[in-house]
Amino acid sequence: MKIRRLNKLGIKKFEAYLESLMNDGSSQEDPPFGLLENPETSEPFPCDVEIEKREFMTRYEMGQYLVKILDQCCQRIINSDHGLWSWLAFFLFRPTLSARNRWTKAAVNGL
Repeated sequence: MKIRRLNKLGIKKFEAYLESLMNDGSSQEDPPFGLLENPETSEPFPCDVEIEKREFMTRYEMGQYLVKILDQCCQRIINSDHGLWSWLAFFLFRPTLSARNRWTKAAVNGL
């Protein structure tokens, strides 16, 4: 999938989803991953980069992968693009449930 960035509406909807997880404690609702490619909630990222959905054993491993794929992009754009980092956090989002099968603030904040 090509990397995109969430626009203001996309960030607002992603935040609302995370807030619902923290408030409700559990959710049968699937994450609204459609936000990632919907032109109403996301827009193309100026650097043409492909990203794969994959599991990482550690945050360090995830960081190495992101450095590798974003290496061809302008560092200044990457560092200051909140929409990019929100999109990446959502794309790489892996829900974590506590032992009681309930969402916790730590699980949601651990993105």
